[in-house]
Amino acid sequence: MEKRIPIVCYHCSLGCRTLIKVRDDYPIGIEYMKDQPDIVNEHGKLCSKGNAILSLEKKLKRVRHPMKRKENGEFIEISWNRALEIVVEGLNDVKKSPERIAFVGSLRSYNEANYLLQKLARVLGSNNIDSEARFCYLGAGYALLESLGLAASTNTIKSLETADCILIWGHNLAETQPIAFRYVLKARDKGATLIVVDPRFTKTARFSDIYVKLRPGSDLALLNGIMRVIINEVLYDSEFVEKRCEGFDDIRRIVTMYDLEEIERITGVPQAVIIEVARRFANSRAASVIIGTGVTQSSDAKRVTHAIVSMCLMCGHVGKPGAGIYIASGKGNIQGVIDMGVAPDLLPGHRYVADDNWRRYLEEKWGYEVPQEEGLSLLEFIESSERGNIDGIYIMGEDVLHNTPNTERVLKALEKLQFLFVQESMLTPTAELADIILPRTTILESEGSLTNIERRIQWNHRAFTPPKDARPDWWILSKIAGKLGLKGFEYMCQDDVFVEITEIVPQYRSVDLSRIKENVPGMFWPDDYSRILYLDRFSTPNGKAQIKTYKFRVSEEIDERYPFTLITVRYADYT
Repeated sequence: MEKRIPIVCYHCSLGCRTLIKVRDDYPIGIEYMKDQPDIVNEHGKLCSKGNAILSLEKKLKRVRHPMKRKENGEFIEISWNRALEIVVEGLNDVKKSPERIAFVGSLRSYNEANYLLQKLARVLGSNNIDSEARFCYLGAGYALLESLGLAASTNTIKSLETADCILIWGHNLAETQPIAFRYVLKARDKGATLIVVDPRFTKTARFSDIYVKLRPGSDLALLNGIMRVIINEVLYDSEFVEKRCEGFDDIRRIVTMYDLEEIERITGVPQAVIIEVARRFANSRAASVIIGTGVTQSSDAKRVTHAIVSMCLMCGHVGKPGAGIYIASGKGNIQGVIDMGVAPDLLPGHRYVADDNWRRYLEEKWGYEVPQEEGLSLLEFIESSERGNIDGIYIMGEDVLHNTPNTERVLKALEKLQFLFVQESMLTPTAELADIILPRTTILESEGSLTNIERRIQWNHRAFTPPKDARPDWWILSKIAGKLGLKGFEYMCQDDVFVEITEIVPQYRSVDLSRIKENVPGMFWPDDYSRILYLDRFSTPNGKAQIKTYKFRVSEEIDERYPFTLITVRYADYT
């Protein structure tokens, strides 16, 4: 019998929908959705990554059984019961010193799994939990959280159609996320100005009305120059700034410290171009900014994003249709990972661990004390292992060795651990180092919720049956917690976990489980009526946005000995 199962593409943060054709529990192809105007890919089509979703799944070097590493480095199959016993023994050994264990969540796991992993870590007394979002989102996310009150994009992708100016900063959107770029082109066809800022002349730049070629690392200087023009020519929205923002006087003082001649020398961008960008952006009715990995993966991500947000705020380009700030990531459930609190300093719901009231609320709900000290980041896990300050790491669905900077250093740090437990569906380089591998199902073999770039929560249905011994993430974590003697982990299915999320995470409280299961487009947080955030109030304590920028520091300049600057790029099959 042939079925068509609705699934979410998890190969980037857009969360496009499609159908998997299944015959006798075996996937035979994909079929584009039709008559679904409210999904991200409203025309139903997919990019090259989405079209390859099944072939990529079939190429996985699967972990089909629980595996234990022998002293000679080879793996042997063991039972689930024995594998869980070994994991629990390791975790029990460090329960008295929870600062000596760390956990890594996954951008390719469901919200339910990431929520449970951080809950387990914190119930055990450790805030040492992080994810790959550390390298491609969190810097920008912190800036949004501090400035606006939430670490999330402000508008829907479809809202781009109504912008009359779109600024793409450090992202080759046309090639890496062409589904989203369609909305940019629709706006451009209606007369919108497209400005692209990028050291490389990319496929996206070919469509631009204004292309800004800046020197790598000079983003903050360029932004301060643009804001200097906006302030000097009084192009800012004085009413919006006065009523809804704080910090404008401080930013005025900083950006007027530098003249445009110096900005041009540092950035390589002619003064005339800086002035034109400032005027086009500020004078627009509604302008949107798409921030890409050129910013989010840089060491200056937080500072640059603060400046971009401030530029939008001073022009009143936040909190209305067509005026949005988007963090474009190539990782599927990156927004969900942040929402669930998979970070050493963030709890579920975009609250800091230092927030006493929120911590007490979680303690009341969970029945356990939540540690108040900020934990270690993923990079600090590696440093602590090198110093012998961490005994073990539990990794769920991330290839830490492959995805963390400085592979040789990471390898030595992981090999130094007393134990490394990996919950994984495929034999990754990281899994090959594990003491115990726990076989998990892939996204297509299980079900759960994913949250996309625009805060859209969608339910992914199981398309086909997993290998016999593979288990869903929530099941594995629940079993471990149970064997540790922890209460509050007695879930019967992933639905139970999602219901708890809606009780714990404020942004998810209005999300109805039955509706997102039945409704292909899903639901938005905080609710379906708030697809555009900050219409009348920001989510900061006093309801006002915080305008902020920084003095820029000149990056290392090229010379005769070191004449080149290395920048990383993204292409069609990898975002």
